[in-house]
Amino acid sequence: MSKIRIIGSKIELRDTIENDLDDYYRWFTEELEWTKWDAPWEEIDDVFIRKYIEKLSSKINNGFPIIRTRFEIYYESVHIGWVSSYYIKKDRKQRAVGINITEQQFWGNGFGREALTLFIKYLFDNNISTLFCQTWSGNTRMTRLAQSLGFIKIEDTEIVIIKNEKYNHIKYQIGSSKKNKL
Repeated sequence: MSKIRIIGSKIELRDTIENDLDDYYRWFTEELEWTKWDAPWEEIDDVFIRKYIEKLSSKINNGFPIIRTRFEIYYESVHIGWVSSYYIKKDRKQRAVGINITEQQFWGNGFGREALTLFIKYLFDNNISTLFCQTWSGNTRMTRLAQSLGFIKIEDTEIVIIKNEKYNHIKYQIGSSKKNKL
């Protein structure tokens, strides 16, 4: 199966390669600021890191699904993060998308917006008709991004406690009818 590359005006999305794995190790052990926004209630320990990197390595060695569930984000040959999709609570009718720009120096430059837009278009082009996005109310950059892309808030109820502060768990939805507006 051939590798996929999606070229945007600023960034490139592409399949994971072996050289990317060193970046993941660094992101999970040294470059940690992004973890305060992604899912700060999740613990990243040695077991998590090992399993995550083994899973990526397995995909590299055994092949990717026909419809990709993730792409690496590159800006001028620098690996800056990834986009991914997953099923919410293993419900195949609720495919969520997410993004991580792990390199802080690339925050606030529109790279995340372009990467997520390209990924959403890719999924819609591959007959995925509805997508979801999950975040928490403390991640204001993600809530603004989701809303600006046309996602509609459909859930804002569960409480997430982070550092003794209460936040809401937020779920958004977008349909492929919005594809041309992205």
